[in-house]
Amino acid sequence: MAVYFLLEVTLIVRKKGPAKMKIRKLFVIFLVIFIFGCGYISVRTPFILSGNNYQVQSINEGKLRILSWNIHKNVNDINWKNDFIKIVSEKNPNVILLQEVRLEMNIIKLFKDNLQMGWEFSPNLFQGKYDAYAGVMTASYIRPTMAKPALSSGTEPFTKIPKPVLFTRYNIGLETRKLLIVNIHCINFKIDLNEFKEQIRYVAGEVMAHDGPVIMAGDFNTWSKNRLEHLDTIVKELELVKITFSSKSNYVKTAFGNPLDHIFISKEKLEVVKGSEDVLADINSSDHKPLFVELRVLQ
Repeated sequence: MAVYFLLEVTLIVRKKGPAKMKIRKLFVIFLVIFIFGCGYISVRTPFILSGNNYQVQSINEGKLRILSWNIHKNVNDINWKNDFIKIVSEKNPNVILLQEVRLEMNIIKLFKDNLQMGWEFSPNLFQGKYDAYAGVMTASYIRPTMAKPALSSGTEPFTKIPKPVLFTRYNIGLETRKLLIVNIHCINFKIDLNEFKEQIRYVAGEVMAHDGPVIMAGDFNTWSKNRLEHLDTIVKELELVKITFSSKSNYVKTAFGNPLDHIFISKEKLEVVKGSEDVLADINSSDHKPLFVELRVLQ
C-alpha cells in the first residue's frame, strides 16, 4: 500500500506547481534510495525460465479453474505458503497465474513436490538482496505448446524497470483448437497514459493474432479512471468480457477507488460456471486478494 501512497504524493506535488518542487525532489530521492536499497536491477531482454513437471498434454475435461494473484514477493513468508496450499486444496485450480513472484528454491519445490505442476516464468527484474529474479509465473498441470515472454517498452520512473507479460498456449481437446492465456503486470508509476497504452496495445496485437479462446488476467494497475476506460475499450475490441465478482467485488485490490486486478475471457468461446466467481477475502498474506473463477470451454 505504501507505493500507492507515494504515487498519491507525487500527484499532489505535481498539481501544486513550482513552489513544491523541493518537496518533489526529496520524494524522488527517497524513492530512488528505497528501490535501490532493495537491490532491484532491471531485466532488459525477455526470457523464460521453466519448471518441467507437467502431467498432461491437453485440456480434456472441458473446464478450467483459474487462480490469479499478485503475491507481492511473499514466497518466503510461511503465512503465504500456508494460504497458498489452503487455496489450492479448496479450489483445485488447474491454471495459476501469479504476479510479483520472486523465483526462489522454496516456490520451485512447492510447485514440483507439493502441487506437481509445471510452470513458466517471465522475469522483469533481479533482486540482489535475495539473489533471485522476480516477475510473472503461469503454472498448470497442462504442458503449454508455446510460452512467450515480453517486457513493456516503457519502464517505471527512476528504476527503468519494465513490466512483464507471459503468453502461454495450450491444446484443448482437438489439436486444431488452442487456448491462449495472458498473464500480465502492467506499467504502474507513470502519470500519462502513453506507456500504459503501448503495453496494452502490444498485448492486444498478440491476442488478435490468436485463433481460439483467450484468458487475460493479472494486475493491470488500473488506478485511474482513464486507465480503466482505455482497458475497457481495448477489451471490447478484442471481444473479451470481464469476470464480475458481484458481492465479493469490494474485496478486489484498489487504488484511489479503482480496481487493479482483473480476469477477462472470450465471450463466445468460454463461459463462467455460475457461482464459481470468488475473491478470497480472508487471505491476508499479500496486499492483493486472490481471484478465482471456473470456466467451461464451449464447443
